[in-house]
This record gives sequence, structure tokens and C-alpha cells, in this order.
Amino acid sequence: MRSTPLIPTLVVALALGCGGRGTDDGGKHQSKQAEAPPPDFSKDPPPDELDKLIARGEQAYEDHGCDSCHAVSGNSGARGPSFVGLYGTRARFADQSEAVRDEAYLYESIVDPAARLIEGWAQSPMPITPMETDEIVALVYYIRSLANDAETDTDTDPS
Repeated sequence: MRSTPLIPTLVVALALGCGGRGTDDGGKHQSKQAEAPPPDFSKDPPPDELDKLIARGEQAYEDHGCDSCHAVSGNSGARGPSFVGLYGTRARFADQSEAVRDEAYLYESIVDPAARLIEGWAQSPMPITPMETDEIVALVYYIRSLANDAETDTDTDPS
């Protein structure tokens, strides 16, 4: 009887999704990132720490390819809205409900892009981009920092 080495078997099992992090979708692509409690955005970090978060968020924007869909130049991105002036505006969802694009909304939209689909953008929800929680928080602060860069109010219309 031939024995199978443990390490390669474990690697294959993890690669096939058998590593204890089961999915309820039959092993298909997950609809959101790993469950993590949303951070508390009610109190801003000190200014020097905030500057570092914003810089880290800009780096995350570049590192994770956010620029392929979301512009930071004021124009709509190729597949998603511009991040310039986005923070603080109202979003209208495909179900006709509305919400303010605050830190909690931005965080949720990155973690679970399909949670609330924007009217006009609903046909192509944002893909999941695996990120660490601290990167997501930094990206939220970066997007927020772009609120003052807008010359005009950001529209939810994808055209």
C-alpha cells in the first residue's frame, strides 16, 4: 500500500476549497470577502495617522487595480463611478432605495459589492478584490479624501 505525502494532499485539498472555509454556494466564486466586523469610523484618526492612511489607500487603489474601473481624475471610470467627489453623495440603488456614500457604505461596497447595487451600474457589479481589512479601511479614507477634489457633484448615472 502506497502512502500519500501529507503536505501535497493538504495543498490540493486547500486549493480545491476543502480547507474548512466552506462555501454555501457549492464552491463557486464568493460574493463577498471574508467576514470581518466593520471598523468604527465614528472617530477620525489623528491628522498624521490619517495622512498615512490616505497614502496607504492610494497605494491600495493602485496595487489592487481599482484604477481599471474607477477614475480619480473626475471623470467616470471605464466600468465604475469616479472616486472623485463620490464620498458624501447620495446613491440610488437598483431597488430604488437610497443612502449616503459614507465610510460604512464604502466599506460595505468593497467587502460585498453585490450587497446594494447602484442604479445604472447593477448590470456589472464590482468584482471581489481580496484585500486585508486595514487596506480596505485605508482605501475608504483615500476615497473620502477625494471628496474635496470634485469640481462638480458625482452622478450615479453610468453614462
